[in-house]
Parts: sequence; C-alpha cells; structure tokens
Amino acid sequence: MPVHKLRHTYASLLFESVATMKEVLTRLGHGDIKTTMNVYTHTTKASIDKSTERFSNYFDF
Repeated sequence: MPVHKLRHTYASLLFESVATMKEVLTRLGHGDIKTTMNVYTHTTKASIDKSTERFSNYFDF
C-alpha cells in the first residue's frame, strides 16, 4: 500500500475513533479543514453502523 494511502486510512480511523475534525487536522498538519474533510476522511461501514446505532438509541428503538 502506498504511504499516501496510509494517511487517508489514518485520518479516517482517527475520525472514526471519535477524534474531532480539528484533532485530525492537527495530526495531519493541514492548514485548511476543508482538505481534511474533503480529501482525507472517508466514511466507512463501521462509522455508518455506529451512527445508525446512535440514532436508534436516541429514539430508543
């Protein structure tokens, strides 16, 4: 796996582990949060599942 792809994976996993976007931006050394959000963080199945579970728990389904 190319090193650059590891940065994408690292960013996505950080965000998925409930790090704030600002924390991810700082760790990656970005100057613009748009770069972090639009290029480096990706939605994973695990993050979708977590958000579905949180939503369900919110409404006590």
